[in-house]
Amino acid sequence: MSERIQLFRFVEGVNVFTVTSSNRPVTYNSETYTPLPIGLLSDIESKQSADRATLDLGITANSSMAQRWTNPQLSVSVSMTLFIKDGATVETWWSGTLSKCGIDGAQIKLTFDDGVGDTRFGSNQPVIQIGCPYVLYGWGCFLDKEDFADSGTIDTVSGLVVTISEAASQADGWYNGGILKAVNGDLVMIVSHVGDQLTLIRAATIAVSDAVTIYRGCNRSLEICDSKFSNHLRYGGYTRIPTVNIFAGSPIV
Repeated sequence: MSERIQLFRFVEGVNVFTVTSSNRPVTYNSETYTPLPIGLLSDIESKQSADRATLDLGITANSSMAQRWTNPQLSVSVSMTLFIKDGATVETWWSGTLSKCGIDGAQIKLTFDDGVGDTRFGSNQPVIQIGCPYVLYGWGCFLDKEDFADSGTIDTVSGLVVTISEAASQADGWYNGGILKAVNGDLVMIVSHVGDQLTLIRAATIAVSDAVTIYRGCNRSLEICDSKFSNHLRYGGYTRIPTVNIFAGSPIV
């Protein structure tokens, strides 16, 4: 019985990335698919079950390819086509456009949308969730990040940890989920802020003594949206969604 191999082809503007979950390189349509720890977080067992609106992928957090898509200021769309290779036969299984990207433990979680939600469900419904679904400083949030910028100078760089003395003037976590802007304009997400240390999601072109800009982050709660940004009127979450499952036998109080 032949091995069924997953081939993932990502297109970001003019850039093309081809990877496979196989443990060896695979050539298809004159392109080489490189092995990478990647996989479907929701299995597609058959061609019929591929008729779904979204698809989640998990990619190792060490992947520089996926790390670049966690940039909240990414200005180009990213599309993905999944091929299934079964012996000598290769079929196009699913395709969609990147709609969400985030860190999930030791991996990066990518969510792709097939773009036919309007016809499948009759209308394009908003996401109903307690936390705000909007990208900070992006569409829906509509904040200008320059209104929430602080200047700093890099003291040390150790891997993904950057020391900036000016960051210590704010409470720990102030820049969690924020952005560091390098001298060359590169924008990198800040994963963690403790004291004068900022942990970046990926490597950036930065060096000691560089003058950088750091933008405050958001945990997507209504409280922080209001107190930190005074942007609660644009908050995209639904804080009054019941958290008690009425079908679980628990009384509603």
